[in-house]
Amino acid sequence: MGAWRIAAHAPRRLPIRSAGFARPGPLRDALVATGVATTVLAGIEIGLLLEQSYPDVWIGALFPVVGLIYLAAGLLAWARRPSSRLGLLIVIGGWTTMLAALSNIDTPTTLVVGAVTATLIHAVVAQMLLGFPTGRLHTAAERAVVVGGYVVCLVLQVPVYAFSPDSPLTIEVDHGLEQTGVYVQRAAGAVIVIGLCALLVRKLRRATPAQRRVLVPLVVYCMVALAY
Repeated sequence: MGAWRIAAHAPRRLPIRSAGFARPGPLRDALVATGVATTVLAGIEIGLLLEQSYPDVWIGALFPVVGLIYLAAGLLAWARRPSSRLGLLIVIGGWTTMLAALSNIDTPTTLVVGAVTATLIHAVVAQMLLGFPTGRLHTAAERAVVVGGYVVCLVLQVPVYAFSPDSPLTIEVDHGLEQTGVYVQRAAGAVIVIGLCALLVRKLRRATPAQRRVLVPLVVYCMVALAY
C-alpha cells in the first residue's frame, strides 16, 4: 500500500519541448510547407529572370533572393512567437518582393502583376516597423500611416502604369499624366515617410533597452529600403 501511495503521488514527467518555437502540429507543418513552396517558386522565378535578354539580368534575379531572406526571417520569427503577427508580415514582405520582380519577366501576366505590386513592399515595411514587436497597430495614427502607405503604393501607382507606353495596362499613352502621377505619388509617399519617422521616434523612446537593440537596426535597414 505504501508503495502504491508513493507511485500515486509521484510527479508526472512532462514531455520536453523546444522553448520559444511552435510545437509540432498544424502550425509547424504550415510553416514548413510555406517555406518549401516559396523556395521552389523563387527558384523558378530566378530561372525565368536569368533567361531574359536585357542587360545586367542578374540584378533582377537578386529580388527573389532578397525575398527568400525575408521568408527565412519571417518563418523563424513566426515559429518562435506564434502569437505575434510580425513573422507573418515579414513573410508577406518576401512575397511582395518576389511579386515586384515579375515585372522583369517578359510575359503579359508577369508584367501586369509586377506593375501593380512594384512599390507594395514599401507599405509592408512601414507596417512591420509600426507593428513591432507584436505585428499589431495600437493607435489611430499608426493605422492612418499604414493605410496611407497602401494607398500610395496601390492606388497612386495606377497612373504610373495606366499612362505609360511600356506598360501592359496602358489605358492611353500620356507622358504628362504619367509624370504628374509620379510626382503625386512621390509627394504623398514623402508625407507618409515623415509621419512614419515621427511615430518611430516615439516608439523608440517608449521601447525597452532589449527592444531598442532589435528595433534600431531594423529601422535603419527599413529606412534605407524605403529610400531605395
